[in-house]
Amino acid sequence: MVTIRCPFKVEDAGQLSVCDSPGLGDFVCGAEDNLVRSIGNNLDTVVMLKRVPHGGIVKPEDTQLFDLIPKAIPELLAKDWSYYIVNKVKEKYTPAELETFQRQVGEKIITRRLITLDASDPNDVLTNFDEILQDIADNQTMLDKTLYASRIGSVASLLASIASTTKGLSIVFPAADNAGNKDYTTAQTMFSDDVWENLGFELGELVKKYADCREKENQLFLDNLEQVKRDLQLTPGLPSEQDFAKRASTMQTQPAYGFYGQAIRRLILKQFERIDDNIKSLFDGLRNEAEQCFTSEAGGKFANVTFDNEILENNTQGPSTVAGKTWWVSLADEIMLLGDTDKAKDTARRIADSLRQFNSAALTFREFILPRILPCFDVLDTSSDAHIPFRPQSFEGAKEGLIECLDAAAKNGTDNAIELVKSFAKEPSMALFAAIEDVRDAVLRTNDEKSSERIWSNFAADHRSEVFPETFQRKEADAKFRKEWREIVAKLQQSVNEANS
Repeated sequence: MVTIRCPFKVEDAGQLSVCDSPGLGDFVCGAEDNLVRSIGNNLDTVVMLKRVPHGGIVKPEDTQLFDLIPKAIPELLAKDWSYYIVNKVKEKYTPAELETFQRQVGEKIITRRLITLDASDPNDVLTNFDEILQDIADNQTMLDKTLYASRIGSVASLLASIASTTKGLSIVFPAADNAGNKDYTTAQTMFSDDVWENLGFELGELVKKYADCREKENQLFLDNLEQVKRDLQLTPGLPSEQDFAKRASTMQTQPAYGFYGQAIRRLILKQFERIDDNIKSLFDGLRNEAEQCFTSEAGGKFANVTFDNEILENNTQGPSTVAGKTWWVSLADEIMLLGDTDKAKDTARRIADSLRQFNSAALTFREFILPRILPCFDVLDTSSDAHIPFRPQSFEGAKEGLIECLDAAAKNGTDNAIELVKSFAKEPSMALFAAIEDVRDAVLRTNDEKSSERIWSNFAADHRSEVFPETFQRKEADAKFRKEWREIVAKLQQSVNEANS
């Protein structure tokens, strides 16, 4: 919720909404993609606000948001619908730094207006925002026309492509006949009588395998943690007496002591980040095993199913990929198209959503471990109470005593963090079990077992020549043409929706 504390004098501009974008520094996976979508879907205008930084220098991170704007709406130039405000609120900077920052912003970030104001002064804000809002009102019609003209061209191009493809398909696809309908029904029956039960059995066996391990510490996780412990036996970044003396000569002894405390902390946490690779491999292995339930002859028999294109890669260490997408996402995309009633469509959508969630299931270092172990390393914050037991009695005299204090604090933090992470060793096992049980239930029991079975039997019937090649000959067009048709129709629908929005 946003309160705008200034009047907007243009009466016929309609309603005005303000969106405060998420930060670029978020650790959440996909934060940048979410920000691009937020800009492209919700905003007519982007206003960037930045305080004058120390030194007045524009850093790479200061231009990151501006660089995302063209990704949000490629048809428009960022300079045509964005504004940059330099906030000269009273801070510790000189007039020269303000002038330097203004000049560099003007050179590197080209927007409709570059405005300098004091955000703590209501009158300054009122005056400048009135100018911005007036310019938005004058500019919006031109932007809308530009965007519409650009996107309506895409629709026309797609319509031409549809017409051309339809002409080819009219020759490739045979006329519908009763035999085709009979084959479809026969494939549904074959799936329900045999394959459905096998798929359920294979998924059930996989769930049982991980259920048996869910209360056990994950050995691969512990082995990886043990390697981190070995690598941290020597404190990383610990300075030599000469290095410490050199830095102390430029910033005095106590600030140098604090500097090395923070530097060592960052290097230790970097070592712990390697646990991410270990956890990722566990989930990739689970997805690979689950995929085998669907593709094996003793399971779903979907090994030869063709999605958008031929399978490009089959990776035994992780899920295979189809035309650049994982097997699970490709399967979900096609399942989403099924269903001939509202309930069936709802079942298909729920199954597809669960397959996509399983595809992205993970435990990450930043979300799972980092928040828990950070307090262990407060001992390396030399200004905090946690460091008091390790703090030297004096910052005068020999420097080796200070280095020993840093080493002792680092070892204490590392040992405590190792023991804490070791206590999480069951959590990967529990998360793996939860992920495979959830996808099993989604595949077999969404809404009810009969609804789920009907969705999967329809999927198998659509691909009967691939699932049951020994029974069915290809009486339909090649699967590639069918998938291209669906892809073109989907793109057309998307472009039409965008053009009309």
